[in-house]
Amino acid sequence: MGLPYRARVSEEDCRRCPYNFEPRMILEIADCNDRITLEFDVDSEAGRANSRHKLDTLLAALRVFREGVVAEFEPYDQRERELAEQRN
Repeated sequence: MGLPYRARVSEEDCRRCPYNFEPRMILEIADCNDRITLEFDVDSEAGRANSRHKLDTLLAALRVFREGVVAEFEPYDQRERELAEQRN
């Protein structure tokens, strides 16, 4: 599946336009209450390098955060068991 994006010009205008258009590459991450929007450039080498860096950094941060969340499962369950024992 291709990446969805919106062009700044219509397809009809593009046929008559002698210039390439810059697609808007936007990643939106949201939950019920909050939303973040990240934009990625593809129109220059510097923009592409920055986009790759941004994506690599995001992927690394998500991997580390996932490990932290998973590592908290057992301690959380242990605390729940201890609290349940205290209530009984």
